[in-house]
Amino acid sequence: MTTFPVIASTLSEKELGDFIKKRYELTDDYNCKLYRTGVNHTYFISKNETKFVLRVYCYNWRTKLEIEQELELLNF
Repeated sequence: MTTFPVIASTLSEKELGDFIKKRYELTDDYNCKLYRTGVNHTYFISKNETKFVLRVYCYNWRTKLEIEQELELLNF
């Protein structure tokens, strides 16, 4: 079998959801759904009326400062 380096990939909703639930101690009834792909992939983590947005950036696409500034703008 030949292995090629990956340039782009999409994370599994189930596996990412399981990781997030464990990492942030969320209950098992939270659901992870892929919302949009592009330069960044956006996922929704939700349970009833509680909703979170998770963004997965391409490796080395933005600096930590750029991400922090984007979050500041989104929170504004």
